Amino acid sequence: MDVSIVIPAYNEEKRIAPTLAGVAAFLKGRKKSFEMVVVCDGKDSTPHVVREFARKNSLRNSVRVLEFKTRLGKGGALQKGFAAAKGRAVVMLDADYSVPAFEISKLLDALEENDVAIGSRYLRESKRQIPFVRLVFARVFNFIERVLFSLPYRDTQCGFKAFRASALKKLLPKIKTVNFVWDVDMLYRARKLHLHVKEIPVEWKMMDGGTITYSNGLKTAAKMFATLLKLRLSN
Repeated sequence: MDVSIVIPAYNEEKRIAPTLAGVAAFLKGRKKSFEMVVVCDGKDSTPHVVREFARKNSLRNSVRVLEFKTRLGKGGALQKGFAAAKGRAVVMLDADYSVPAFEISKLLDALEENDVAIGSRYLRESKRQIPFVRLVFARVFNFIERVLFSLPYRDTQCGFKAFRASALKKLLPKIKTVNFVWDVDMLYRARKLHLHVKEIPVEWKMMDGGTITYSNGLKTAAKMFATLLKLRLSN
């Protein structure tokens, strides 16, 4: 198996099918053997939508659904998906298709000489459509994590990353976080393990259903700081 695509999908019944279609079309064009592992831990009909997509597109052997009755959190869903992945390269991708499938090639190419490749919305060459408020809070988050963890990356939180399977085998037992700072924990562990990580500029577009306002953004920022501090103190 060349590539596994792991997609956390919490209540994504309205957005998951176009994402699967885009990814499948791209990988078929690259003539890669692939699988898509969709991790469902919500309460809507996402699992049914995924299975129907696989049936209608003759992809039953290439699309797997992992169902969980309780909420796993972003990190928890990724951990389950990675553990089930069979590819030599493993890509994590958001269900909302905020990063188009053709960007997968950049990450796979980067894995030729690196253990981990992370998509970035904030490098000079990146192309992004991000609301101003979200951009401000992203900068704050990045500043805090740089202070606490000395991570050199401009964007740790983009949900678009790729790993050599051999790197994941080393990383997964070390990562304990299951919430939205999973990425920070993972990158911190990767540096501790002396894995080679490459940050890649990508195209990213804010999709419907994920806005941050100033009021809830302040609460989110406070939660982010507390969670990052807790993670740092535990290490």
